[in-house]
Amino acid sequence: MTKKRNQIALGSAVGTVAGLVVLTAALPASAAERSDINDLVPAFATNQNAQDRSLESVSSEAFGALNADSVRWVGRKGTAEYWVARKGNSNVCLVMHIPGGMEVVAVTCAPAEDFYRKGLSLEAGGSPDEPDASAEAYLLPGDVDAGGIVSRPELRTAALAAAAGDRANLIVVEPGKSGLSQAEVAREDGSGFHFVPLAEA
Repeated sequence: MTKKRNQIALGSAVGTVAGLVVLTAALPASAAERSDINDLVPAFATNQNAQDRSLESVSSEAFGALNADSVRWVGRKGTAEYWVARKGNSNVCLVMHIPGGMEVVAVTCAPAEDFYRKGLSLEAGGSPDEPDASAEAYLLPGDVDAGGIVSRPELRTAALAAAAGDRANLIVVEPGKSGLSQAEVAREDGSGFHFVPLAEA
């Protein structure tokens, strides 16, 4: 029998334990957000449906820690499925659920201003040697060209566009084997966004 463990961790490290992991970036937020939250995460502009609220049955603890009416399902790829949500007045969150023996639910959040600048990254589950029990994902602001990050042919299938339509700018890769590297990509306004994968953070 697999023993489950709940853990709430603060800081920038990525947890890989069974149970619930909540990560909150400890970065200062500026006085004003640079972009409307619905532009940063298009799913927030959609009406909530039963699939969005499915997180409540997966983990009532995670669902209860977030603004319940903001939770939106954004897709399933590989070993995990994903939701976005808000927490408090200004935090943007990414939720990952890996079913199976470990039954991992991991959450990472950051103030909207920091999300605009850096996006969110999350890796959880077992070790890279257990690809069926681990996942690595990146939630980018909606105005960032994710194609510039997964431009190499072997990475094109990493973008989770098909699973969630235009609800979120999400990249999902196999932990430790993604081949992702730092990249400077364009935003819709012509400015740049600097992407840093977890392996190089």
